[in-house]
Amino acid sequence: MQSVWQLNHSKHLILFFSGWAMDERPTQHLQIRDSDLCTCYDYSSLNTEEAERWAAYDTVRVAGWSIGIWATE
Repeated sequence: MQSVWQLNHSKHLILFFSGWAMDERPTQHLQIRDSDLCTCYDYSSLNTEEAERWAAYDTVRVAGWSIGIWATE
């Protein structure tokens, strides 16, 4: 799994799992001030190394599109 971060050094995280054949571009245009954003894609390898980083946030909001919904499980 690949991930791209947009950091605002917040205690809140939005975790977005892109759909089939997508990359980080669906969320590139977003300017979120009250949360950090992590966009995940390329699910050929579902490593969980990122999960430790996600766990450091006070709140994590998860969204997925297409196969990204499958990856959230």
